[in-house]
Amino acid sequence: MLTNKKTGMIAVTCLGIALIAGVTMKAFAEPEDAKMAAPNHEQLAERIADKLGLDSNAEEKVSALFERDGQKIRKIQEQLHKTQVALSQLTPNSKGYLKQVDTLADKSAKQTKALTMAYAENRASLYELLTPKQIKMLETPATPENQK
Repeated sequence: MLTNKKTGMIAVTCLGIALIAGVTMKAFAEPEDAKMAAPNHEQLAERIADKLGLDSNAEEKVSALFERDGQKIRKIQEQLHKTQVALSQLTPNSKGYLKQVDTLADKSAKQTKALTMAYAENRASLYELLTPKQIKMLETPATPENQK
């Protein structure tokens, strides 16, 4: 049975996944039947370069951006996960339960904000590398008609 605490932890995790996916989903949406592992920073950059017609120099910059920011994002995600694990291990029988929950909830909130900002900074940095036309292409939803 899901408790409010577990539901909240699941929501925070899903938020992080949804935010990072938002940066790349429009750039390289694949057919539903295509099953593959999550692409690495080089593959993401290659797909964006193909979709937007980036030259090799711009593709290298995008790849470096995804690698750098990906490391930062993973570090924050790991910290947030540790905080969530600590929260999930607490029970009302724990000494100072409410105080510990309050402290960890504050920590989780700060980490969630840091994660959200890291995703936003990544997206802003990506947009700085693109022309207005490329940004418009990136923001255009992928449909079967415009993938041909």
